[in-house]
Amino acid sequence: MCIPVKTKSIVLSGIIALLVVVSGAVRAESATTTKTDNQTQKVYKTVGPNGEIIYSDKPSPGSKAITVPLDGGYKAVKPPSGFTPYQPPRTSRTTAVKNTVRITSPADQATIRSGEGDLSISVSVGKALGPNQSLVYKIDGKTVYTGSATSYSLKNVYRGTHVITVQITDPSGGTLTSAPVTVYMKRPFKKK
Repeated sequence: MCIPVKTKSIVLSGIIALLVVVSGAVRAESATTTKTDNQTQKVYKTVGPNGEIIYSDKPSPGSKAITVPLDGGYKAVKPPSGFTPYQPPRTSRTTAVKNTVRITSPADQATIRSGEGDLSISVSVGKALGPNQSLVYKIDGKTVYTGSATSYSLKNVYRGTHVITVQITDPSGGTLTSAPVTVYMKRPFKKK
């Protein structure tokens, strides 16, 4: 279908005029809702026939008004003095351990979805462990397993970000640490 050029320019002019009016209304509304420290906003809560909760900025039949601070009511919390967040160790090698170790599963930056918080870790080593050498599995810097198994499963890992490393250690104090693997544990939770 062809639209004559004259009609196209009229339609385009109408669209531009509508955009100017809408952007002016948005600017005017944002100018009137400038936030102050003590400013609050009313939100209306309605419970639907099937128990569904609906929040709106406009009242409806049977709704209850709730006053909500515009900043969400959250205040930043300062960490205690001396707090330093966990930093994964860099891959390290000492001359006492001549081998390689690598985490093969889970992949770095993987999202694990588990209602029970299950997390399985698998590693590969370049050659068989020597006498008295061990694999040390760590999550967030804490040892969770020491032994010779090249796979290990954890239960009830809490939600959030975790850093996994595996080391080969020997009695002389030599260690070899794998590259760290970061995973994101997603566990469903029931809202109260």
